[in-house]
Amino acid sequence: MKAKHLSKFFQKPKTKLGWWVFGLGLPVLFIGPILGLFASVIRPLLDEGTSELIGQISGIVIVLLLIVDIILTTFLGIIAIKKGERSWAFWVGFISAVLAVLFLAFMIIGEFIFPH
Repeated sequence: MKAKHLSKFFQKPKTKLGWWVFGLGLPVLFIGPILGLFASVIRPLLDEGTSELIGQISGIVIVLLLIVDIILTTFLGIIAIKKGERSWAFWVGFISAVLAVLFLAFMIIGEFIFPH
């Protein structure tokens, strides 16, 4: 049975799930600048003010939060598609998350095929 489309492309999301996918997908669009800002500005400040271990732990936490965000956005997007969400805002969040998941999968497969 085919789900009824709740929204068309040029409309706003009709469900809270569609808005969640959009909101969680926006940080995925800015992963490069977020990690660059952390590595160039925040991490040196943390290392200067505290021990180097705090900077390392905070870097790991940021990367893990971004990975969780990517995976959660992808799963919520799949559920929203099944419910009939089709708005532009939904697609912005969902496509950015799917591309990030594909990139992560590509990198993980590359590590297994060509370990260093």
